[in-house]
Order: sequence, then C-alpha cells, then structure tokens
Amino acid sequence: MGVDEWAWRKGYSGCGTILVDLEQGVVADLLPDRSAASFDKWLQEHPGVRIVSRDGDGVYAEGGYSGAPRARQVADRFHLVQNLIRAVQEELAHQRHHLLMPAQELLHTDAAAEATEAVREIVPSQQRGQLASPRQEEIRQQRRQQKMELFGMVKGLHAQGMRAFEIVNATGISRGRVDKWLRLGQCPPQNKMAPRPGMPEYFREELRRFWEQGIQNGKKLLIEIRKLGYIGSYTGLARLLSPWREEKRTAERVTLAAVSPPDAQSHPAVSAKRHVSPQEAAAALSKPKPLLSERQSKIVEFLKRTPDFATLRHLVLSFRSILRGGKVSSLKRWIKEAEAVGIEAMTRFVRHLNKDQAAVENAVE
Repeated sequence: MGVDEWAWRKGYSGCGTILVDLEQGVVADLLPDRSAASFDKWLQEHPGVRIVSRDGDGVYAEGGYSGAPRARQVADRFHLVQNLIRAVQEELAHQRHHLLMPAQELLHTDAAAEATEAVREIVPSQQRGQLASPRQEEIRQQRRQQKMELFGMVKGLHAQGMRAFEIVNATGISRGRVDKWLRLGQCPPQNKMAPRPGMPEYFREELRRFWEQGIQNGKKLLIEIRKLGYIGSYTGLARLLSPWREEKRTAERVTLAAVSPPDAQSHPAVSAKRHVSPQEAAAALSKPKPLLSERQSKIVEFLKRTPDFATLRHLVLSFRSILRGGKVSSLKRWIKEAEAVGIEAMTRFVRHLNKDQAAVENAVE
C-alpha cells in the first residue's frame, strides 16, 4: 500500500490522503483528511497489508505502525531523493555568493532556464510569516547582498556604455528589472513587515535624514535614535545600516567607472554575471553527467571549483545510486561519510534518516 497526501483541488490548502495498491497500480481509496488516526482506522478495516510505502517519519508512519504493526514500513524513494535535494537547496541558498557566474560561461545555453531570476526561500508554506531562524535571517541577508551586487553590476555596465537590451542579453536579468534599476539611484529595499516601535526600521526616516546630513557613524546614530525612543540593540541598527554602507560603496565604484576609461588599470571594468538559483543549481548537482543539458554541465563545472559543491554532488549521486541498487551496508557507510563532511544541511538530512532508520533500510532492500 502506497500512501501520500492528496490535494482535493488546485490551490486548496486542506489535504486528504490517497491510498494506492502498488501491486495493481490502482487507487484503492481516498480519505477526507491527512492524519495518523484516519490512516490507522483504514488499515484496521483492511487487514492483510504487508508493506506500507510512505514519506518520512510523520503522520503516515505513525498511522502505519499503529494500524498495521506487522507490515514492513518503507520510506519511498521519491521522497527520500526529494528531501535530499531540498537539503542541497538549503545549503546553496546559504552560499548564494558562489552562485554568480561569469556571463560568458552561460552564453548560448537554454534560454528558458536563463530567464529564472527570483528565488523563493526553501521554507514550507505553513512556516511563512513566522519569525526567521538565525540561519534563515543569514540567508535573507545574503539575498539582499547579492541583489545589491547585481544592482551595482547593472549600473556599472550602463556607466561603461552598455544599453539596457545589451545588459539584459549579457546578464539574463529581465528587461523590466534592468529598466527599473537604471532609473533608481540606489538599490530598492526589500519588502518587510510593518515596523514596530523599538525596531530600527521604525526610525528609518530619521536615520536616513541623519545619514544624509553626514552622521554615518553607527555609535553616533545610536545615540540620536535613543533620544527618539529606540530601545533595541546596536546589532539591529548595524544590520539596517549595512545595505546603506554597501550602496555607498557601490555608488562610489559606479562613479569611478563612469569617469574612468574601461581599460584603466586602477579601476577595472565591471564584468557581467548571471545568477543561478539554488533550485537550478541543486537540480544540476543531482544529475549524472550524461543527463546534464549544456547549461547544467557548465553550472556543474563552475560550482565544482568550490569544494563543498563537489562534495554535495558526490553525496547526492552516490545516495541515488544506493537507492537504485545498493545494499544496507553501503547506506550505512554513506551516512557516516555525510555526517563527517560537516555540512549543516547534510547533517540535518542524516538526522531524519536515522529517525526513520528501519524504513530507509527497507527502501534500499
């Protein structure tokens, strides 16, 4: 018996459960909700199920163990691979600064793939709107930093004489975004929740006024907004000021590029780069070489120059190979290797495997 969640209609948040007879290849039943209790009840009403194939150690594992205690639990290989690739995406999102490739390395490749720019965080939809963890906050800051670098690159290329359509062709950034950025004097801020008193963002206008008056020392700015009622930390203030400092440095570089010839040795010309999303990079890292498209091959060769990416690719491909035809002993060696590399996302993935060890080993068998 295969079991998974089932969406009753597109865009509908509530989920039911679909049960599939994996020997006959037909749907056996649909349950109105996604719960351990309903799956448990169904299994007790249908004795004789020998194998339960399902996702990780969640509600279906709980319902399967209680409803059919003699059945073998199997972590289905689709979800195992999906969870591994999601772990790789999370790690790549944490290392966004490595995902900016020289544009010439991606020329004449799949144009549809090149259009992908905006990257959504790898966070389950039910978690959106909650407070970010320190790691998620760091990823958000890296996204902001990368956006400012792309903004600076667009302005720099324009200062060197490139027109908007040439910048689009060189960088893969959409025409609408390039046109918008060329009209702006500084990188636009991210969308954020409404600030509250006590948050640095609440005093943004006052801080900006002080900043433009030349008060750009963090400690002095802290003194000024303390007078206005700020009770937060210096760290929070420094986080708000960080993009302003980067924008100032970017503007200075753009100004220098505009007044200096492109071949000036003291100020090299801005080079065009293309952003590879964590999703696209993870998909490329998880494919064997013969199955890679031309674009994916170039992405893999570029990313493998960084040791962590070569390690991630090796771990993903070897894990998939074990699932296709390996042994439990090979899986155990893989788990030890994945734990030893010291990559946080892989450590979390292994932790989930160990929590569902018997079912994962059954997947290999």
